[in-house]
Amino acid sequence: MPTVAEHRATVEIEKTGEVFRIIDMSLGMDLEWTPFIQAKLTVPLTPDIDKLDPTAEVLWVTVRLDRRLGRTDTLADFTRRYRGRKVSAVSSDFNGDRLSAVTAATYHDYDTPGVEQTRTFRLIIETNEVDRAAARATLTLASAESLLLTDGNHGRDITMGGPTWGDVLTTVVARSGLTREPLGPFYDDPLTTTTPDNVNARWLGGASAWDFLQQQYRQRWDLFIYADEQGVIRLRRDRSTGNNRTLRSAGPERSVINEVFTASREDNWYEAVHVIWENARGIAYTGKRGPVLEIRRPGVGAPEPIPEQPDIYARKFLDNIKRRGDALELLAVSDYSLTPGDLGYYTTPRTNRRGRIVAVEWQWPQDEMSVRLREVETI
Repeated sequence: MPTVAEHRATVEIEKTGEVFRIIDMSLGMDLEWTPFIQAKLTVPLTPDIDKLDPTAEVLWVTVRLDRRLGRTDTLADFTRRYRGRKVSAVSSDFNGDRLSAVTAATYHDYDTPGVEQTRTFRLIIETNEVDRAAARATLTLASAESLLLTDGNHGRDITMGGPTWGDVLTTVVARSGLTREPLGPFYDDPLTTTTPDNVNARWLGGASAWDFLQQQYRQRWDLFIYADEQGVIRLRRDRSTGNNRTLRSAGPERSVINEVFTASREDNWYEAVHVIWENARGIAYTGKRGPVLEIRRPGVGAPEPIPEQPDIYARKFLDNIKRRGDALELLAVSDYSLTPGDLGYYTTPRTNRRGRIVAVEWQWPQDEMSVRLREVETI
């Protein structure tokens, strides 16, 4: 008999140290989301769960996902999906289909026995919805950006100064009890950076910490701000991870159940680009592939070098934008190693495609994940 992967999901409440089994859950990571990681899960209702009040204090939890291998295939792999439902539900779901459709719908990824895969996510409880009749609670979770979104400057404008840009970032995230990764010499070394001036480092009254950081680091330095799965604030100019992931719809290592390919002009798709790139002296370099979209790069002090041939840069930029119109959605058996920013390879008997993974969402107890790729091209 073949071996299959068995998936488990638990959540630990950091305040009490208690660990609960998860009844059902969706947990996603999406480069287009803020916060970057969001989840919704249902747990059994206990006195401690009932007392959790995210409006009274910041409540951290750790979600643990396990993929355990080595168990043999049993009838429970099929019946688990229809637990508590009538046999007619099976007939309804597969009406008119062949038996192979039942196999595909309950497919598990076969792998080497004994190998384990574990991933943890440290998240914040946003809401706690208690259903006493069902004896369950539904928790909505988010990554640490949620604290920056709700930390507002409720008074007058604040001047956020410091020896380095890194010090400013440390001060802001520390207000929410968070930490940040080292940014490198340009931002953290006093010998290679300057004290922020009062205008550009002014935290306006009524603005959130997230708004302030977006103004200073996203608009000024072209850095993406996000919280990783352990709650650490990170800044990146490029969200690519450098990891390659392969998903297959056929063969002994197949895991993909379904695919949907979309070509669209509606989502961040343009026909032309006009790039304006300024150096430290304010001299502008331009590259054009039409006048429709203007991209203005960082100005004074930007550490990124100016391209020697801006027209070539503009052409490459436009090529990337056009590929955004091609999106591939895959439904596959859960694999907890995937992260948005990975380069995904999708192989089928018909064609091979490559694209940037921009979103992953895992479903429990279905043991399924949806994966969205953009900038998709046939290879």
